[in-house]
Amino acid sequence: MSDPARRGFKQYNALMMTRRAVTALTGTLAALLLSCGGNGPQFASSQFANRCAAPRAGQDVQGSLTDEKTWLRMWTDELYLWYREVPNLDPAAYDTTLKYFADLKTTAKTPSGNDKDRFHFTIPTAQWLSLSGSGVEVGYGSSGPCSCPPGSATCA
Repeated sequence: MSDPARRGFKQYNALMMTRRAVTALTGTLAALLLSCGGNGPQFASSQFANRCAAPRAGQDVQGSLTDEKTWLRMWTDELYLWYREVPNLDPAAYDTTLKYFADLKTTAKTPSGNDKDRFHFTIPTAQWLSLSGSGVEVGYGSSGPCSCPPGSATCA
């Protein structure tokens, strides 16, 4: 191996060792930081969770329409896939949380002209609980029985 090639190889090895060290340090710091929380991730929106203008007995605490809208916006910013594309709306301009929520989504279109977010909807809690507890599962793709030999992960 020529001197320039050997020097390049040494530089590459040094770079890879540095990357491994940084990765190990980052992983250690992340584990340390995550261990400090105790109960998993805490979102800012949680301080407004279940504060409702019309609280459900035993589930919510008295809140206001402003609390509900604040929670919706914070929750959207924390968990919505396209949160960067949500317009900056004035919550005071909406007289209900349903109307506000309906507009708290991306307005972007796909190349074919369809809404980018086709899954933004609301459903009454009682109906959701009925559907989610009915034992019926809705999904996409396919599934079925699989007789795969041990160690095999190929099923269709």
